Amino acid sequence: MNEVSYRPWLNIEHLNGEPLKVYRCVDHSEKSWEVPPHCHEHYELVFYKNISTKATIDGVTVDFNSGDIILLPPYSLHHFDVAKGNHAYTCVHIDKTTVEKLLDIGEKLEAPVWKKMPESELDKIWHLVEMHHEAKPNGDLQKHLSFSLLYWFFERALTFESGATWEATPFQKLLIYLDEHRLFHFRAE
Repeated sequence: MNEVSYRPWLNIEHLNGEPLKVYRCVDHSEKSWEVPPHCHEHYELVFYKNISTKATIDGVTVDFNSGDIILLPPYSLHHFDVAKGNHAYTCVHIDKTTVEKLLDIGEKLEAPVWKKMPESELDKIWHLVEMHHEAKPNGDLQKHLSFSLLYWFFERALTFESGATWEATPFQKLLIYLDEHRLFHFRAE
């Protein structure tokens, strides 16, 4: 990474009442690029096909490669350094209520979950991503495929080999607390 300093920023993109949004990126870049440090108010599921990147997630730096998949909880500070060349990846932004219903647990997921996909699974899930991308925007098929991606993760990917473990950082815990108590007035001290 270059000697460039970024201030973490909160991605305040709202899901506009939608339970989830799917983004797909396929590109060939002649230079390396970087996603600056940021976090979201919602969950983010990211998986890679044909990509090599260094990712820093809540202060832990790891190598991510084709077949890696990660679920980032709200306020998990993350950024990516992507090497030049062909790359393809997908990220799914999911509102908190939807994830917590799918997890069927009484507590929140507070730390990132990283899994390694078998190549056969990667091909299957990428096929769903391509169908989603080709479907009519905001149509019934696209919505169905969005949830198919999500159900696939919670039914299949959570059983894959673990890549790494994290704990929520004090900064992340502070952001979670502020979000959960946003109706209160806070003083600097």
